[in-house]
Amino acid sequence: MRCELNHCDLVMDATLEKKTCCNDPDIFCHVCGIVTPQAQRRKINNFVKKVCRAYFKVTLRDQDKTWAPHKVCKTSVETWYNETIHQNS
Repeated sequence: MRCELNHCDLVMDATLEKKTCCNDPDIFCHVCGIVTPQAQRRKINNFVKKVCRAYFKVTLRDQDKTWAPHKVCKTSVETWYNETIHQNS
């Protein structure tokens, strides 16, 4: 049995030099770690940015990049909002 390598296996295609992901980063909630249906997604707004900074000690950046998350799940936003209200009352 002879193992043959195809020429294209040895040569890096020029299109691979720029790494891009074919998956939408917004299908996954980066807060709770769950794949989120489109109806349950919420845009990352100033409130979410402030809470991420306070809770995770992380500043959300690169919002102008396509690979960055731009949405979180509704449950995470509502949970954070309710906790914020209870802490302030």
